[in-house]
Amino acid sequence: MEIAQTADYAVSVLLTLESHGPQTIAEIATRLDLSRSVAQRIVVTLHRRALVMRGQDGRYDLGAALIKLAAELPHELAVTARPMVRALAESSGETVVVAVAEGDEAVVVARHTGNAGPLRIEYQIGFRHSLGRGASGLAILAYLSPQRRQKLGLVVDDSVLDQVAVKGFAKTESELQDHMVGLAAPIVDGEGGVIASLAIVAPAGRAENLERFVPALMATSQRISDARSVERASVATASRRESVPG
Repeated sequence: MEIAQTADYAVSVLLTLESHGPQTIAEIATRLDLSRSVAQRIVVTLHRRALVMRGQDGRYDLGAALIKLAAELPHELAVTARPMVRALAESSGETVVVAVAEGDEAVVVARHTGNAGPLRIEYQIGFRHSLGRGASGLAILAYLSPQRRQKLGLVVDDSVLDQVAVKGFAKTESELQDHMVGLAAPIVDGEGGVIASLAIVAPAGRAENLERFVPALMATSQRISDARSVERASVATASRRESVPG
């Protein structure tokens, strides 16, 4: 498949600034094996769009417009998980959320609301809670190493975490919100470390039927983990190609 060479050069400039920090046009040209005139045209164009900025020392760095765009982007795991989260919410009829670990907290980065009935659980993107509470948090905490758990300083009964690890999922009721039940399974990265959790949450009145979705929950969390691993491998391959001159 043909690529737009100028656009590819522009992306390469942005990537090398991200990887190697501020550089002069000459340094960019050398690193990317471009003529200085080509590098200058690309950098000037990016500068006019505020995608790069020029420092007082004459070096260029990532610009305000690019930083603003990045701030508006959804979490990368949300992009990966979105279609699978939607499918699980539609098949279960319940709300499905993805929460990532940030320090000692779980942060919701993706969600889709099901339509099992008029009573539904609403989650906001960005909602935070302790890793030591709620199914989403426990499904992450149970798979962290003892050393990482100790550093977090959370007071959680080890037997509860051991049970989660044995079952492969966490279940809680009314921990984050009264009359709410949650089931959550871990999402892991390519090296087997837990990075997030996938949860189905429902009103307590539908709790007795919720565990029938455990196989679908665990299968979906595995698909998200697999998709994330493939993406990470693709990025790593692209980065290696980018670092090879010519």
